[in-house]
Amino acid sequence: MSILSWNCHRLGHRTEILALKDLVRVHKLIILFLCETWYDVRKANEVCSMIGYDGGFVVKNEGRCGGIAFFGRELFDC
Repeated sequence: MSILSWNCHRLGHRTEILALKDLVRVHKLIILFLCETWYDVRKANEVCSMIGYDGGFVVKNEGRCGGIAFFGRELFDC
């Protein structure tokens, strides 16, 4: 099982998300944990779908602080 934990500090640009998608594909990551995303729940769910995960768990940011996202394959319902 491959897992990545990344302090991404505001993963937001489309090019960054596509790079993350390639990283997930190349390394066949089953679980992805992102911290300091600065995401609200809606944005995190969009990213989850964009990079090909089945679902996840999100704790929203508060202003420009925090935000975590845990994405997995075959683990969750979005």
